[in-house]
Amino acid sequence: MFSRTIPAAARLFSTTGKPPAGIPVIVCGRTSQIGDVVREELQPEYEVTHLFLSPATAKSEIPALLRQTGSTTSTETDKSPAAIIMGGGYTQTDLQEIRAASQGPDTKPVAWLKVDPAKTPSSISVGPEYGRAVAKRTKDRLDELVRNGGIDRDEVHFI
Repeated sequence: MFSRTIPAAARLFSTTGKPPAGIPVIVCGRTSQIGDVVREELQPEYEVTHLFLSPATAKSEIPALLRQTGSTTSTETDKSPAAIIMGGGYTQTDLQEIRAASQGPDTKPVAWLKVDPAKTPSSISVGPEYGRAVAKRTKDRLDELVRNGGIDRDEVHFI
């Protein structure tokens, strides 16, 4: 399916030759443990197609995933992410740099969601419970964006 190796800091989730079951999204987080919980909790409405575990990898890979040039079939367009979700381990600077690298006339506009760690109760420790809390806020905002038509706007939403 891909002609090059996906870096160790990025994980790809897709079914070979089939479009994702839900709306495709990208998750950027610091740990696969939390990223996997978020991925599972977002299903079936949202399909995490990539999980990036480092800002540097996200910054180099996401722009190519958002490029619309060369896409000739509706299947390819359907696999293009509708949103980029950044976890609490990513800084505001990470968000700005990745978003800036992803701008251009040939890139698809997407919603950018940034987790605000201050919105997670301090009683929840980092781990699966934290991942579920983040996934709920993320899913609620994605649902709202889909309902209101904001999923395809290049805007940042803090959750």
